[in-house]
Amino acid sequence: MLYHYTSVQTLALILKTKAIRFNKLSKVNDPRDGCPLNQEMNEQIFVSCWIRRSKDSIPMWKLYAGLDGVRIGLPEDMFTTHPTKLPNHEIEVDGQKKQIKQRVITDILRGPHIKKNFETAAPIHYGPKYQKAILYGPDDINYQPDDLRHVHYTVLKSDEFHKVGLKKHADWAFEQEVRFRIPAGSLVTQKPQQTLKVDGDYIDVGLKEEAFKNIEILTGPANSTANLIIAKALLRDHEIGGEPQKSKIQIRDY
Repeated sequence: MLYHYTSVQTLALILKTKAIRFNKLSKVNDPRDGCPLNQEMNEQIFVSCWIRRSKDSIPMWKLYAGLDGVRIGLPEDMFTTHPTKLPNHEIEVDGQKKQIKQRVITDILRGPHIKKNFETAAPIHYGPKYQKAILYGPDDINYQPDDLRHVHYTVLKSDEFHKVGLKKHADWAFEQEVRFRIPAGSLVTQKPQQTLKVDGDYIDVGLKEEAFKNIEILTGPANSTANLIIAKALLRDHEIGGEPQKSKIQIRDY
């Protein structure tokens, strides 16, 4: 299972749309993330951030959901994917080569307008089982103690987009994050391209029905009775079995 901390309001949107939102790498909280010397590159990679650790933690609650938020749990294969004919990629982590997970993803419901070579391109028609793209991950983040400017590319070739968004400063190592990544160029040609103008900040990817029906909800350690009622009602309204579980972390009310 993979886990994601968020608000009760965002949970309501996930259940209503049956989709997970990928945001631009340029919007993540660590300004050193991605390619610090090439922000244009960060505009072309969309990410969804998760963790594998099942035990919840106070720092993650406070940073991403609030103590009265929720944590959702979904299987790693939550999206509809197919094998890709493109060659597999590898990166080096701590002196060892690691294979990057790469698949074709379908069910892209909403996304950006894209211009190729900064010229107007044909519109992209988003919708279930219509638009496709390349999905990398989920891959573990590699945390670096030094300035990331020394370990990131400033110019990447079209076949090196898989390297972007997998390194963060060691300040963030407590997260133990894993990421899905979608290069915007693959929405146009099924191959990442660098010469793109991306007009839009997110991509919404539909969840597999089986994954959606088995979503797990953990409510925060300071969750009010009202939020618990809301979470239960949301699951019931969307015909999802099971009950939200409350965090076992104990925090005194003030």
